[in-house]
Amino acid sequence: MRKDGSCIDVAKDPFDVQVQPAGEAFSVPRDDVGLAEPVRRLQPLGFTLIALEATAEYEVVVAATLAAAAFLVAVINPRQIRDFARAGPGSWPSPPPCGHCS
Repeated sequence: MRKDGSCIDVAKDPFDVQVQPAGEAFSVPRDDVGLAEPVRRLQPLGFTLIALEATAEYEVVVAATLAAAAFLVAVINPRQIRDFARAGPGSWPSPPPCGHCS
């Protein structure tokens, strides 16, 4: 299973892209050239999922651009991310049992 990924912090202008575990980060303007840059840089890395923070609907164009380039895109509510992180691993629900695993 891959343990690397990309998160995009979408803002009005510019927006920031983080690539883990490489630690690469870059900012791009919110225009046609800037929207194409994450696609160009992330496609060769083989990501299957890109996470975007929902930010006052600024993420819509970015998510659509990534989806058009065949990325799976998750738009995530920032409050839910913080709540999940604060809860800690001990409070996360266990997945339901799988009939194929027993």
